[in-house]
Amino acid sequence: MATQPLNNSTNIPKVSVIMNCLNCEKHLRKAIDSVYAQTYRDWEIIFWDNSSTDSSGEIAKSYDDKLQYFRGDKTVPLGNARNLAVEKARGEYIAFLDCDDMWLPEKLEKQIKVLDSNSKVGLVYSDSYILKNGKKNKRTYFENCSPHKGIVFEKLLLLSETSNFIPQLTVIIKREIFEEIGYFKKEFKIGLDLELFLRVAEKYELDYVNEPLAIYRIHQGNFSHNVHIYVKEAFTILKYWEKKRPEIFTQNKDIFQKKRGNLLSELGNYYALRGDRKEAIVSFEKSINYFGSRNVMIKKLLVTFFGCTGYKLIINTILKRY
Repeated sequence: MATQPLNNSTNIPKVSVIMNCLNCEKHLRKAIDSVYAQTYRDWEIIFWDNSSTDSSGEIAKSYDDKLQYFRGDKTVPLGNARNLAVEKARGEYIAFLDCDDMWLPEKLEKQIKVLDSNSKVGLVYSDSYILKNGKKNKRTYFENCSPHKGIVFEKLLLLSETSNFIPQLTVIIKREIFEEIGYFKKEFKIGLDLELFLRVAEKYELDYVNEPLAIYRIHQGNFSHNVHIYVKEAFTILKYWEKKRPEIFTQNKDIFQKKRGNLLSELGNYYALRGDRKEAIVSFEKSINYFGSRNVMIKKLLVTFFGCTGYKLIINTILKRY
């Protein structure tokens, strides 16, 4: 593994910013510059190049020694790459920034104050702007998904479905927590953030800064191409916690039934829009078995009688009206 040597300075930074990169040259410089623009200066960037084939490595290495550059010998799943980067981190706190997102200048300063002021808090996050197709959405992340603080484990488990109320790009976690609860689970591709946040929330309080401190860039269709993966991982997460914390599932049986039904409905929609009639009908039937939604029954009937092409045409026509 080729690396750029660590700074020999004895000064250990307060915050290690984890940046994992795989062919991110398009937006990379803006992302890195947003860290360098922080009003809070006691940080390092741990930049893990996941064997990029574009100019990402050259861009990263053009900065000073506050950016520590590492390159893997081969491309590995994101969870693995994040773990490798975290292992190189020296800071008391770990922050994450994807290479196509950006931070606002006071992001670290405002969140570090929250962490330093309350020893019970293990993770702090914030609101963020949403950038889609180069334009800011009118609503921020929190306006779409209300935040929670304190002991939020049950809320995070109950409310998360196809997303959670914690924007990953805004998160700062105490470094010692990784040693206590473990790192990212390598088997997860889409749900790895939620899986980790749940383990943190089970043991620690969470807090947030109630203002946008970052800019999240949405790429057209990214999540829609991976719904089948996320649904599988979401069921794996639910199965794990149902075994570990059965009392929560017993007390909230109807909610979890609806969650599973909604996940399967999303999966049915995924298959229908991609032309897989058989898998779409199977997913819709399973969804109906969980919570008997009238909307899901209609979707199943549309696929059954009109096929996937007709279903897609009908759904798109409806969406255009709203």
